[in-house]
Amino acid sequence: ALPQDISRPDIIFGADLLYTCDESVICALAETVILLTGRVAVFAVCKLHRPQSITFFLSLVKSCFDIRHVAVSTAHNDLMASDEDFGLIELWRKKNCDDIVTLSY
Repeated sequence: ALPQDISRPDIIFGADLLYTCDESVICALAETVILLTGRVAVFAVCKLHRPQSITFFLSLVKSCFDIRHVAVSTAHNDLMASDEDFGLIELWRKKNCDDIVTLSY
């Protein structure tokens, strides 16, 4: 089970969009996350598949979120994933980021 703070999400995103080569798609995902996420968003990511896309996405959302990298092994005892290959990224909304943000892309 997920930790209590994040156990009841408002929205679940299909994060395969995160691995695209098309930066405009990543910008649109970042904008959507900024607009729709309340207190926290959590992404399960493969660290080996297009890590530069993940880095780009995080650079877009860092003004509105505190970013925490969490070992995937902490998510669930039955999850068969390596901490070297996979991770969880928690995006916690900053208190000063309630304004609508539009990214240029």
